[in-house]
Amino acid sequence: MSLDGKNKKLAVLEDYFIPMYIEALVESCHSFGISVDLYTFREGLAPYAGVDNVFYAGEHPNLKSAKSIKEFDKRFYEMTKDKGYDYVLSDYLPLSFGCCVFHVYSIVERMKLCPNFLYRWIFYLGHYQMIKYFKNLFQKQPKIFAVSSIVKDDLVRNCNIPEERIKVIFPGCENSELVEEYDIKKYDKTKPFVFGLSAVGFVRKGGFLFLDAIRRLKKDYPNIKARIIYPDHRKNLGLKLYLWFYGLKDIVEIVGFQKDMSSFYRSLDCLVVPSIFEAFGRVVIEGMSHKIPVIVGSSVGAKDIIKDGGNGFVFEADGYSGKTLAEKMKEVIRNYNNLDNLVNSAYTLSKSGFTWKNFAEEIFKELYLS
Repeated sequence: MSLDGKNKKLAVLEDYFIPMYIEALVESCHSFGISVDLYTFREGLAPYAGVDNVFYAGEHPNLKSAKSIKEFDKRFYEMTKDKGYDYVLSDYLPLSFGCCVFHVYSIVERMKLCPNFLYRWIFYLGHYQMIKYFKNLFQKQPKIFAVSSIVKDDLVRNCNIPEERIKVIFPGCENSELVEEYDIKKYDKTKPFVFGLSAVGFVRKGGFLFLDAIRRLKKDYPNIKARIIYPDHRKNLGLKLYLWFYGLKDIVEIVGFQKDMSSFYRSLDCLVVPSIFEAFGRVVIEGMSHKIPVIVGSSVGAKDIIKDGGNGFVFEADGYSGKTLAEKMKEVIRNYNNLDNLVNSAYTLSKSGFTWKNFAEEIFKELYLS
């Protein structure tokens, strides 16, 4: 589409992931003579990344309050309405007049993921206004960007948004292109086979599902270990009781925040991403770039880039049961020393363009060139 008739001005509301790709987005815009104004929640922020102007947007709204978001939406509209912008781009925070990039599930889908009817009903009563308001906001978006088909399907199914208004663009993985190349690991049967999980939000990231799979797996493969990144594990009494009750204390190692994720990945034989819901899951790309096989659940957005048995493994998530995951983990152990082609295919894919620069360029094309 020609840029004729456009004002050639873009407003960007800084939040969440936008700082990762704003520089590349500005570069694309400037190459077509489009100016970019940045609105930020950080008062006194100096211009950066080549943006033309920086404006303070006020305090960040409370994302758990429909009233707070409504008030911000109205205030921000007044700030931007007379400045001649072609588009206002927001990151997760939906506006009644802007385009939005979604990195998360909708609140409606999160309600559906509650473990039983009672929990869903309590969730609905507590979030009724948010659900109603967000549905309305989503439907007003002129363009929507989703980081996976799971997020797109969620918005179509739960918010009645036409498919053609949603574009799937995979997020960047800023570390994958910086990882040095390693040799493919081989399984030494004299040493434990180590499965790994990164679970900052333990339940949402499938922590108990993973442990259930480890519990099942150890019956046939007693020489296995699990390493889990979980900074708040000392506060989780349920986790401590689970490990004690199922005799997993000597098998499972739980570690805190990792400054050097490369060392963590290289300590593993296989990375598992079993999240109960995960919009994408950039750790999948990071695992691929470290030449270890990756297993992802069917509720993980990154399954879009996985061909089961071709460049990774996908298991069908079944609530909080680890049965299907355990079977997939057995498959990995049995065939580990014959996975060179799979690992190399995954490694090549991880290097093929999952960058924030590509992410920004795709957004720019959808806004101005499609």
